[in-house]
Amino acid sequence: MNDRRHPPHPATVKPAPVAQPSLAASAPPHAATVPTARAAQPSMRAALPPHAATVHRQSGGAEHAPTKVVQRMEIESSVPFVPSKQREGTQSEHWYMTAVPVLPQRPWWAGPVTIHSGRAEDFLRGNPIPKGRNARQVHGYVVPCSTWGRLDAPSPNSGFETGKKLGTDKGHLMALQLGGPDVSENIVPQPSNWQASGCWRKLEKGIHDLAVAMMNKYLKQPIFPLSTEKLAALSLDWEAIPAPAFHVEFSVTASSSVDLSTQAPDYYNVNVGVSMANHEGYPLPGSLAAWSAEIESDKPVKWGTVSVNDRIFGYAEQKKMIREAFEEHLRY
Repeated sequence: MNDRRHPPHPATVKPAPVAQPSLAASAPPHAATVPTARAAQPSMRAALPPHAATVHRQSGGAEHAPTKVVQRMEIESSVPFVPSKQREGTQSEHWYMTAVPVLPQRPWWAGPVTIHSGRAEDFLRGNPIPKGRNARQVHGYVVPCSTWGRLDAPSPNSGFETGKKLGTDKGHLMALQLGGPDVSENIVPQPSNWQASGCWRKLEKGIHDLAVAMMNKYLKQPIFPLSTEKLAALSLDWEAIPAPAFHVEFSVTASSSVDLSTQAPDYYNVNVGVSMANHEGYPLPGSLAAWSAEIESDKPVKWGTVSVNDRIFGYAEQKKMIREAFEEHLRY
């Protein structure tokens, strides 16, 4: 009797998925474009702690593959949302750029800053934030740097004027001092004194100082905050800025409710997390510790308690170090 079974299909080999920089689980989805050329990095680190040379293993046991430097590849997002792609000509392209003189572009290990309108359709279609509307969410890894010599900030994306008559200034949702982009989408009207020297400014400075304290750890020579003079003294080009052993993640959500006369958001939710770097220098998923704050426009910051990530076992010394840094720089 003839064997009528179908012959087995030949084995198909699928190409390995492209790896990408790791993001915290709470991070908004985005696609990262890794700079193509990078000058050889001088060895800036002293002996690193064990975590800096360890590949992170997630709960399923799968190893997180190291990220390769690629040229303008479209990389799927590792967070559980619809994959996003970097599109030529969209406004997401220049969220990698800055107006800080020392940083023509964010360092390779920091990735881009993502800015969202808060509308799912804009994100899924890759649409720019519509003019006449404030951005709702901004997320990125902090790159503390000097902003000396920068130009005046652009006007808010909402189109509303700012000035003494209105009592508002152009406020960055993610400060330039933290590595945020100097684009209209990152600008909202904010009460002048509160933004320039009040509680909002203290919040920005506290996050900046926290990032400097954590990111300089285990480096042979402190390089943060970055400045033109410091890079020149170390003979470093911005493309060769070494990755820190710790990364500080920042996100802010501005309320949809605003002051009708100025379009200043009524309140903000701010989250700050500290994560470790993998052996290539990119942030590992999941913060070791995080802190959240709620702040009403023109009022003091209300910080919550430090949340230590118990799902990442061990690293008691590092967690204690982060907790102490939070208390020192952000509890005021």
